Amino acid sequence: MEPQLDPMKDDLPLMANTSHMLVKHYVLDLDVDFKSQVIEGFIVLFLETGSRYRRASSTGEEGCQSQFDETCKIRASEQGHVPVSNESACSSKMEYNDFAVCGKGGKDTSDKNGNHSNEEQASGISSSKNCCDIENHGNEDFLLVLDCCDLSVLKVEEVDVAAVSGIEKFTRSAKLTDVSKELANLRNQIVHELVTLPSDRWKEQLYYYTCCSQAPGCGALLFATGTWSLEIRKSGIQTPADFPHAIRIRYKTKPEGRSVTWTTDQSGSPHIIFLSQSVLPGGRQLCGTRLCHEIAHAWFGLAIGARDWTEEWISEGFATFLEDVFWARAQQLSHDEEKAQQELKALLRWRRLRDEVQNSEEELQVLRSGLTVESIFTNWLDTSGIPKPLLEEGETWKESRLVQQVSGEVTKWIRTNQRIRKSGKKKRRQNEGTFQKLLPDQLVLLLEYLLEEKTLCPRTLQGLEKTYQLRDQDAEVRHRWCELVVKHKYVPAYGDVEKFLREDQAMGVYLYGELMVNEDAKQQELAYKCFAAAREQMDASSAKVVAEMLF
Repeated sequence: MEPQLDPMKDDLPLMANTSHMLVKHYVLDLDVDFKSQVIEGFIVLFLETGSRYRRASSTGEEGCQSQFDETCKIRASEQGHVPVSNESACSSKMEYNDFAVCGKGGKDTSDKNGNHSNEEQASGISSSKNCCDIENHGNEDFLLVLDCCDLSVLKVEEVDVAAVSGIEKFTRSAKLTDVSKELANLRNQIVHELVTLPSDRWKEQLYYYTCCSQAPGCGALLFATGTWSLEIRKSGIQTPADFPHAIRIRYKTKPEGRSVTWTTDQSGSPHIIFLSQSVLPGGRQLCGTRLCHEIAHAWFGLAIGARDWTEEWISEGFATFLEDVFWARAQQLSHDEEKAQQELKALLRWRRLRDEVQNSEEELQVLRSGLTVESIFTNWLDTSGIPKPLLEEGETWKESRLVQQVSGEVTKWIRTNQRIRKSGKKKRRQNEGTFQKLLPDQLVLLLEYLLEEKTLCPRTLQGLEKTYQLRDQDAEVRHRWCELVVKHKYVPAYGDVEKFLREDQAMGVYLYGELMVNEDAKQQELAYKCFAAAREQMDASSAKVVAEMLF
């Protein structure tokens, strides 16, 4: 049986058999029906055999057996089964199918369209019986498992990439031998040549990806959908190497679907959110860095994926690091400018990490367990709190030129606030100083430093907004401004908080908690009002979190 999970609380389980087959590229072609709230179309996947299969194929029978035994245990434990300990359950007779562990035996009960009947439903991951039952081992088809949720799959077919005009150039490689014996093998060899083209031929590669995605189909594939996965097989194909390496999946979403949720923006214009609308206004800084981050995920996260959700921090870490590198190149910064920006961002992230550590349970701070040999693992992965080297590095970042500039401005504002408090309301307003123009990230740091001050006068807050035009800045800056407004109960700017909660819902969840924790009647009324207005437009999980804060 598939894992029993609560979609409102649990992450999508990663069930794809990526060690046997890996998606190297995909092409999407979708149509949107606004009336029915359904997105329909196809995705073409270009595949390569995974590392475990390639490794097992080259190690001989003994190596295959060890990989097979390991996979049996892993997949059985994922299903809640006790791993088979009887030696006869997984014998060494592997010559028919090195890795049929992902396959299913039994009678073909599919209809003419490739859909399984109720006699054989997908389970997402094969049970331990199917995994280790060697009696039918030689007759099992290889099963491609893809992560999938709340989609109606209409058809799965092999793509005839050999029919593409000009594709014959990919059949002339010296690596290709005996391809004329079997057209299916020729297609797979073409895909292999295409996905392994050197990086300097990326334009040519992209062109042929597009052409291949539009090639005709050459045979329907058998498939079945489960709660969390799509399983695909081709009758008689028992290894990943022989499985079609270019397949087209025609599907459509469900209006009630949880993985692809149909939402509306504040103007009512329906959309799928790839980038939150909050990143678009307020200058190019926030949008540019977010785009660079998502581009980085094309490698760390897609090409190189996490084993499961416990390793997601690895993909996010690399994407966050490369975000700065890409953005610096896009701005054509000098080496010194690039270094200064990266040090500023590093300090901001260090502060995020510090806050998270202070407000999270200790067990959630341990990134993985069981390693005791090397000190780097102990310090960075198996211990809660901020690692000592990072604490020392945090002090270094404070010496950065851009950070020092912010520190100087913070000092000016603190002195200005002190003068205002001493002068009193009745005295004539004095010149409150000259302030420098700051970058968006510098403004974020400035406001965070000022959030640490116990008291800021209304006139100081008014001066801050006017000096930096905070209402016109990007969402990261405006979020900190709203925090200041809430902390100091600055009523003249409550409209800024309301606007943020209505128009920047993806980032506004934290503010609801701040409005409620102060136990101020006006602030709580504001929270209720904003939630009532935005609730229907909010992501379901976010709405649930806010509702728990408010009620």
